[in-house]
Amino acid sequence: MAARRDRGRRVTAGEGDNRFVIASARNDVLIDAAGRQLIDLFAGTGAAALGHADAHVTRAVADQLERLSTTSQLACAVQAEARSAVESLIPGSLALYHFFSNGMEALETVLRLARLLTGRAGAAGFARAMHGKSLAATCLAWNNPDDARIDDYHRLPFVATHDESDILELVQARLESRSIAALVVEPVQGVGGGYRASDDFYRRLRELTRHTGTLLVFDEVLTGFYRTGPVFCFDALGFAPALVMIGKAMGNGFPVSAVLLNRALGPVDPPYGLTSTFSNNPLACAAVVATLQRMRRIEAPARVARIESVLRENFEPLRGVAVRLHGAFCVLEAPSASIAATVRRRAFEAGVHLSAAGSYIRLLPPYTIDPGRLRAAVQVVAGALSDELNSPAARRG
Repeated sequence: MAARRDRGRRVTAGEGDNRFVIASARNDVLIDAAGRQLIDLFAGTGAAALGHADAHVTRAVADQLERLSTTSQLACAVQAEARSAVESLIPGSLALYHFFSNGMEALETVLRLARLLTGRAGAAGFARAMHGKSLAATCLAWNNPDDARIDDYHRLPFVATHDESDILELVQARLESRSIAALVVEPVQGVGGGYRASDDFYRRLRELTRHTGTLLVFDEVLTGFYRTGPVFCFDALGFAPALVMIGKAMGNGFPVSAVLLNRALGPVDPPYGLTSTFSNNPLACAAVVATLQRMRRIEAPARVARIESVLRENFEPLRGVAVRLHGAFCVLEAPSASIAATVRRRAFEAGVHLSAAGSYIRLLPPYTIDPGRLRAAVQVVAGALSDELNSPAARRG
């Protein structure tokens, strides 16, 4: 269907998405108090990978809430269950360090661990990656307007603007200073346009970090747990990074992240606490256990492959738009920000929710999206894009 109707109401031009206040949601559909519905192609920035209000996850969290909601850092059984669930999906060379609340907390943890393990103060990342909006994340990657700085934190260019060989030369020069504790990379840039370097590029990063004693950190908060196809992007590269940040889909929308640590680094016991009030939280752990169980039961990789096929079929034939497709994550780069905004507005008016920022249109549908709704929603987006790309204004340049 091109749009969702309920109680005779439809999202119409002029109402604007600022007036759509979500009252409830079920799987791939968002519903407001008036009964208007949107097909959700964004799933809470990919966090609701199993769709909204998944019954299995909801029951698990509710049951845990009735038993225990916080532990004051004491151990409880569900923490061990969650650890086991995650470690069943990762290489044996990695171990789960701790569960945290969000990606920024995971980033701060890996930077502190890298500093402790290497004795170095510096860090480096890549422009337009998104590791959160903390001061450290801003200095490493995302260029916030305040132009904040941290001494010996460096932002290197990525493949959106530079050739891989040139980037690797810059990386090597920076790491040869032997002052960089961690090199942080988002294997597919979630906010920065869906750019992904070649497999050889990431393997070369591993060589350079090992040669210079720097720890290679993969931020798989968005890409992890099948979003791009494999469990994690690094699975296809033939090696495990020194540290990995994970989150989002792992709790199906419940706030949870984690840090994975390469066992070769040995046990780490920081002299300062890296846990917080909500780290290893029982509710989050219950959400993790239930989410990963459900992903296994629904055969998430096959569902992601089917979503990718529909996205490819509808978007790749479009001329004048760059399509970057990675499993159930798609970025469409329109010729201008105004076209992207217009496509988002038109999709909203037709009952489809997506994300547009600058010239990028982002789609991160839930793995459980109804096939008919997926196809209908994608056709709405493709049709709006085609119309805008072929409009007189677009043809004039």
